This record gives sequence, C-alpha cells and structure tokens, in this order.
Amino acid sequence: MAFFTFAIFHLFFALHIKDYFSIIKNYDEKPVDSIFYQNEYIVPEYENIVFPDKKKNLVIILLESMESSFADAENGGLMQKNLIPNLTKIAKENINFSDSETLGGAPDLFGTGWTVAAMTAKFSGLPYNMIVQKNANHVSFLPNAVTLTDILAKNGYNQRFIFGSDKHFAGRDALLETHGNVEVHDIEWYKNHNMLPKNYGVFWGFEDEKLFEYAKWELSELSEQEKPFMLGLLTVDTHMPSGYICEKCPADEDMPLKNAIRCSDAQTAEFLAWCKTQDWYTDTVFAIMGDHLFMDTAQTTPFSPDTDKNARRWIDIFINATPVIFTQNIKNREFSDFDMFPTMLSALGCKIRNNRLGFGVDLFSSEPTLLERFSKEEINKQLSVRSKQYLELEFSKDKLKFEQ
Repeated sequence: MAFFTFAIFHLFFALHIKDYFSIIKNYDEKPVDSIFYQNEYIVPEYENIVFPDKKKNLVIILLESMESSFADAENGGLMQKNLIPNLTKIAKENINFSDSETLGGAPDLFGTGWTVAAMTAKFSGLPYNMIVQKNANHVSFLPNAVTLTDILAKNGYNQRFIFGSDKHFAGRDALLETHGNVEVHDIEWYKNHNMLPKNYGVFWGFEDEKLFEYAKWELSELSEQEKPFMLGLLTVDTHMPSGYICEKCPADEDMPLKNAIRCSDAQTAEFLAWCKTQDWYTDTVFAIMGDHLFMDTAQTTPFSPDTDKNARRWIDIFINATPVIFTQNIKNREFSDFDMFPTMLSALGCKIRNNRLGFGVDLFSSEPTLLERFSKEEINKQLSVRSKQYLELEFSKDKLKFEQ
C-alpha cells in the first residue's frame, strides 16, 4: 500500500496531473470568444518573418528542470553554494535574459510547467491547454498552429530532435512531427540503429552522458549537408524526484539531486566546449534553456523550506545570437516561455514584424512582454479559459462544434 501511494504521488508531480485536472474540467465548459486572445495572440504569418540571406544553424538544448535559481546568491541564485558554476560563467560571457541585473530567467505560467507543455510554449508561443486527440493513424497536436519548426522547415532547414527516452511520451513526437516534419531520434531509434543494446535502459531511457555523445554524432552528420540545420535535445538526468547519478557525476553534495545538477552543469559545458572546436560553430546559434522549474516533492528539494517559489526562474542562455543592439534589453525583463519563440528566430537574424509571435515578444526588442503588461495571476486566468481561438488551432475545421 505504501508503494502504491508513493507511485501515485510520484505520478501526480511527474506528469503535472494537477494542471491536467483544470484542463479536463474546462473541456466541459462552453468555449468563449476570448478578448485576451483577440488582443494579445499574434498569428504567425510566414511572410512577416524574414530570414537573412545567410541562414544560421540552431542548436536548442533543453535542460530538464534547470533553474538559474541553482546558482548562489552572489550570482542571482537562491542556493548557498553555486550548483551551476559552468552555466553561470557561460551566461555571463554570452546573453542571459534576466529578471534582475545578475543571472536570472523566467517563471512558469499556466500550461508551461511540464516538459511537453514547456516545449509547446517555447516553440509556438501558446500554452498547453488541450487533451491530445488520437486519430486512426496519428496524434493531432495543435494542427492549425504555426510553430518554430514549421517556420524553419518553410525556410529550408534540416531538423532533428533527440530524446534519451521514448519519443511518444506525452505526445512530444506529435508536437515535432506534426510541425515541420522534424526527424525525431529516441531510445528506440538508437537501439534500432545498433547504437544501444536492445535491452538497455536506465532511469527514463538512457543517461545524458550518452545523449551528448549522440548529439555530437548528429551534429557532425547534419553539418556535412548543404542546408542549414536545427538540432534539439532534451536532457533528463535532473528529473524529479532525485535525478540520475551516472559515473561522471560528483559525489560531494549532501543529496543526490544536487550532484545530478552539478553533473548536468559540467556535461553541458563540456559539450559546448566540443562544439566550439567545430567548423560550423560560428555559424550556429545556441539556445540553452531550462524546460521548466524543478518539480519539488516533500522528500526532495534543493531549496530551503523558506524559499519563495515565486522567486525561482528557469535559466536561458543564447550564444552567437545575431542581433547587435541588445544591451539595454536583456536585464530586468519579466518574460515567459512564450517569448522564447520569437526570440530564437531573432537570434538567427530574422526580422519579425512588430516583434511579436503567438503570445511571445522578441526579447532583443524593447517591446513589452505579457508579464511586463499584466500580472501573472491575470495571465494565468486568461490562458486557462477554454477559448474558441484555441480550439480553432486544436481541431480541424470540420471537427469544430462551438455552441452558439
């Protein structure tokens, strides 16, 4: 019975079921014509996004539950000891959009606080506010939305995304394959290509040490092709509740999770150091982001009991970004996952009409974000509404059945 209770407790937090409850509840409500969507959601139009003549590559590194809060107070974090010294240094040497004058980042908003939701928000400027629809042959994932990977595909990019786990989990494959036909490599793909033993499995699939090695192989292959490329990867070793400790992880912290965080910090820096030695490095933009805040449990949290969760932020770092005039805009900004969508395109040198896409704002511009114009509470309230506008993105026209 105790094991069953623990399993349910773990599932509740791991899958953010408490957020799904509100989504499912909303599905019984009559959809409304949202003034918030009318005024604030900017439909991405291909003709309003202009790429430079020479297109840069894009590498997206989503670091599981990685927070700028894991740094020490001197560097803008909330820990007594800096658990991410390498990422702190890299952020200082490059671009870190921050809510303060030091290392910082962004909070979670409604529909962004777990992995597939964070990916949805960062890639489309939309919250995750749906029940994924399973059809006969595929899963439909906001089929009428225009996302980052749609835009990159339209502009001739080769695209891959790699997972150290099963790509089907929570519909992550549907998000990527529906939009831009991204080639997704996961644990089964690497097994089928004899890069992993058929019976291999640790933690959620395979460890980040292997993920980064496979990323090097993927990048070497993509860089030999004539087209610009996007490679995305999602780490997992810092997943709740306690992370995964591989042979490379240190063992000098007072809890396994802290060791896993330090290990992820070191491995990310090691991977970036390798990238820096490659011929394609200077033509490549790196967007490094925590996917969402760490999901604390009563048993496992790196923070002290009196830590204010509202002060916590996931980290963001941009390397080799194209915009030159940005100094006045990167610090003391209040922003969210949604803003990563246009900001990644801007980092590639794209010109975006009015600096807005979806619910996001290009942070290289001086355009105010949603969080700089509305309270977090008001935004969450508006995003959680079952709106006609969201359903028009979620369902094909013939399946829309709005009550009049």
